[in-house]
Amino acid sequence: MRRKRSTGCRAAATVLFGVGLALVPGTGRAADPGGGASAGNRLQSEVSQYGIAWTFARPARVGRYVTGDWWVVGPVIVAKVTPAPTAGRSGSVVNPRAGKRQGYDDRISGYDASLPTGLPLALRPGQSLVSTASLEKIGEKTPDTVPGQYARGPLRTAAVLTCVSQPPSPDAFRPAYVGTEKLQFTAGQLRRDLLPRLRPPSRVPELKLYERYLERIWLDHLFEWSSRSMHPLENMPDYGREMANIVSTVSLMLLLDDPQKKHEELLLRFVQLGIDYYGVTRSDNDLWRANGGHNSGRKMPILFAGVLLGHEGMKHVRASFAEDEQTYYGQGYRGQTALWTIDRDANRRHEHLPPKHWAGPPFRGDNNGWKSEAYRRLNGPTWIGQALAARLLGAKGDWNHDAFFDYVDRWVREAEQGTVDQKTFRPSGYDPFYGTGEFVKAMWQTYRPQSDEIGGETIRKEGAKRAAVPAYSDWAEGTPGKDNGATRDYYNRAGLLEWKHSMGDWLDAEGAAQGSRAYAAAAVTPEHKGKVVEWDVYHGGTIASPCDQHLFIDNVVIAKAYIGPMTRGGLKRP
Repeated sequence: MRRKRSTGCRAAATVLFGVGLALVPGTGRAADPGGGASAGNRLQSEVSQYGIAWTFARPARVGRYVTGDWWVVGPVIVAKVTPAPTAGRSGSVVNPRAGKRQGYDDRISGYDASLPTGLPLALRPGQSLVSTASLEKIGEKTPDTVPGQYARGPLRTAAVLTCVSQPPSPDAFRPAYVGTEKLQFTAGQLRRDLLPRLRPPSRVPELKLYERYLERIWLDHLFEWSSRSMHPLENMPDYGREMANIVSTVSLMLLLDDPQKKHEELLLRFVQLGIDYYGVTRSDNDLWRANGGHNSGRKMPILFAGVLLGHEGMKHVRASFAEDEQTYYGQGYRGQTALWTIDRDANRRHEHLPPKHWAGPPFRGDNNGWKSEAYRRLNGPTWIGQALAARLLGAKGDWNHDAFFDYVDRWVREAEQGTVDQKTFRPSGYDPFYGTGEFVKAMWQTYRPQSDEIGGETIRKEGAKRAAVPAYSDWAEGTPGKDNGATRDYYNRAGLLEWKHSMGDWLDAEGAAQGSRAYAAAAVTPEHKGKVVEWDVYHGGTIASPCDQHLFIDNVVIAKAYIGPMTRGGLKRP
């Protein structure tokens, strides 16, 4: 149990118990982790997006999230999906899990025929239906194929329909499409004041192009390099190099001064990508292992979203990320200390060896040091923008892997003689910004010298804002008989200071705002039959409570199996 500190006798508590029970301060009503209601009053029998349509058995209340994806109030019966799923093609999956299996197309690695959902489907609140459209022939591009797609996979596109218990806030982000943990965020939560608003040092890349890159979901929850063939042609590039270049460029574009709010759509879509990627890590945190050029670019969107949303779980995300697993501290053959490796296998490290030993034992076949060096040169440019953006955003400490940042500095610094000619074994150079465009290069040259200072200012602003916001522990306790204390809607009714979320705010056991990780859980087993279930409210320490404190609990459900975090369901506002 987590209790808010109070100074008077009418103390209220915010509680997480068991599998996500949350109480609203001072009301005893179940809290809604989904925010307020939107104006979504449309009843429709069908919604569609990117050529994928969902048809309902009867008209349902629908609307769109802030980034354009559909939600539907459920439970609802999905009677038909277009294009119609067939054996091993155009599969739809409910709350797909990250890992080694997928149910979209049997031409993609890890196909499991038990995963595609049958129709009609009873879609319940808290479920995301990911639907795909398959191509007849692999290798043929469509008119809407995004640039940088090599057409290695069989999916044309993918879209997601999210089922909710009530309309979300008009500015709500879509919860992650992967897994069962559906964290709720809104655009109103974004700390736009933390963006440094930098002067563009060169021509800014084409905005519409990068908006298009992030328009649709990045279907990216399959283990390791095999995910490349699952990336839909019209949604995203298929290879990690191109994905990382997009992430690098966008993360820097969003740090620029934008007085006319031209980058707002790009900002919302990039934050949505971070929310989705965080959801993937919550389902399986060992997907994006170091492997050549495949798995870069997944960490930065999560950290970026975490900083702007103030979400500690995102800011300190723990998972396998190629940028971290491919950089380490050691002793290079030329005195380098921040080194690069192609994958997790220590026997494939090459930078500690003189180039004349880059072939033969301990390497096997053509998986030798020269191959690793080629992939080092491939990856290097794609990391520059990410490392710089993290510094400028004050997130280097949150990234928590200094070897990555020191390696990127080294990559740029030693470009003139940073690699080796395979024929002569003599030092040779490379273009450290190859393939990134003039913008990333100009940003690095202009802002890298002062990036830590700029990032430090962001950190100070973040801390100052936290200190300036009235703390919930300092709420007005109120006067008996008067409407001036903490209520369901206000933590200070007299001052009209509202809770950030409808029906209450809380931190879960991992410090995540509105999170679902419980502080305590208890199982009721057959041997407990006939026994009393009790909740104790702990005041703390040796100081006696100055008065009676009451804990109100509502909407308690007893079930034989976990049924998910509770919501307020059909509760009506007074």
